Amino acid sequence: MLILAIFERDLVPDLLSRYPGVYRATEARDALCLSAIAGWQGVAAWQGVAAALVSVYSYAIFPADSNGLDKSLDPLGFLVAMTAVMTVQCTSAVCTMQWTVINHVLLLGTTAAFFVAVILLDYLFCPDATEPIVGCGVTMSMVLPQGTIWLSHFVGLVVCSGPLLAFRYLKRTYRPTVAQVVQEIGAREMSESRRHP
Repeated sequence: MLILAIFERDLVPDLLSRYPGVYRATEARDALCLSAIAGWQGVAAWQGVAAALVSVYSYAIFPADSNGLDKSLDPLGFLVAMTAVMTVQCTSAVCTMQWTVINHVLLLGTTAAFFVAVILLDYLFCPDATEPIVGCGVTMSMVLPQGTIWLSHFVGLVVCSGPLLAFRYLKRTYRPTVAQVVQEIGAREMSESRRHP
């Protein structure tokens, strides 16, 4: 997330040089004021509580899959972790002002790294799915194919990220910042130049 924040930019340099007043407007905003920090703390608390409660509740009401896998804390722990990681990814994607190759690589790379780490840890600590080690529990090869895990994850992701996505959409549509207006102007200019070279 720190690397993503370092490479985040409101506008491309070309638009900043053409509209220098935008630089002063974005410089003057108080992204680190107390109310902004409190707002993000509230969003984080909402997402954390929602991820845990929705995961626990949805996992409890969904029946076991056809393979008869018992409902244990191992799949639930994976579900909560996956929902938390993907909620952070969705929040980062929703709040990104200017998409670059670095943004795409970081978001897709951290998602892939999460699943690789889970599978690698599962392989190292639970090598044989037929004879679980004491304390090993259910392996990821048994959990990942379950439809209930993915459905619960989707429900949790919608509940955690949906309100933020709706808020950001409404705010950008009805009360855009100066930088967002200039972004739209730049996008229209680029679209026109592609249509009429």
